[in-house]
Amino acid sequence: MESFLALPTWVIIGICVVIPVVICLVIVPLVISGKYATQSEDDTVIGPSAAFLGTAFTLLLAFVIVNVWTAESAREEALFREFSQVEDVMLEVSVIDPAMKQEFHDSLQVYIDSLIAKEIDEAAPAGGAPETNAAFNDFLKVADKSQIALAGDATKASEASGLFSEVQALISERQVRVNSGGAHLDVIFVAVMALLGIITVLLVAILPVSSSRKSKWIQSISVAVATGLIMSLVFYISSSAYSHRAEQGQIERIHELFN
Repeated sequence: MESFLALPTWVIIGICVVIPVVICLVIVPLVISGKYATQSEDDTVIGPSAAFLGTAFTLLLAFVIVNVWTAESAREEALFREFSQVEDVMLEVSVIDPAMKQEFHDSLQVYIDSLIAKEIDEAAPAGGAPETNAAFNDFLKVADKSQIALAGDATKASEASGLFSEVQALISERQVRVNSGGAHLDVIFVAVMALLGIITVLLVAILPVSSSRKSKWIQSISVAVATGLIMSLVFYISSSAYSHRAEQGQIERIHELFN
């Protein structure tokens, strides 16, 4: 599944649309030529069956789309909050003690670079990538050392508490992000969706020809294309292309902070 979702968007859409269209190209000529014999009475059975399966297909798709979209939006929001917290930490340290700003800057930049490379560009395990966790721990060591240094300065002790509150908030935001799952398509859901979609397309394709051949082709192809496009939407929301596009603005914003 992950390999499929990593494909370019146009390839995903093409695969989803081509499969049901090919089914129509095979079945409809057989129905029109009479090699697959159908009677007008068959419409009373096939029609309601196609309508029922189409409704089931639509409802399941709606459920999956809402859940996948919600999970992906929550992931984007968690990343936004974490990057915002990094900005707050940098602002606080620059106000409290500019001499410490460079050390904070360097350690946070290493962390951000690792976060982007190991937890955004690649699928990270629950709890975060080991390399990124190590980079974040190195930053925390810098923060602890600064806390000890500022604690001895009575003029900065109260302000320093605000800085380390921001650091604690950054720790919390990171934990929320790395321990919350992003958009994930279950293989069973995908299999059921695909099966319902294919059966719906098949039933529409074998409906008796009640009018012109042109109308039969329009009916069958339109259902096939619509089914494929809707399926491709589910895959697109879960794909690497969609998540990277949504995260790119956040990445550009945080890069501006360190450049």
